[in-house]
Amino acid sequence: MDDACAQLLGDLVPGTDCAYYYRCLHYQPERADKAFWAMLSEWRKNWNGWSGRMKELRRRQHLLPFEWEPEET
Repeated sequence: MDDACAQLLGDLVPGTDCAYYYRCLHYQPERADKAFWAMLSEWRKNWNGWSGRMKELRRRQHLLPFEWEPEET
């Protein structure tokens, strides 16, 4: 993660919808699957269910392997 990205993520208020969303979004192109799923799980627990943003990121996470390794999927 570059310094600018780290600074922006650090400026987000922890525990907010935006903080969870942008951290999850950051993990996806980094291929940090475990970190992504852990963050999404924490977010879902704290928000008592699935929001539209959570569902969007979850669908995207399931589709990314098709882009990264099309011959294996």
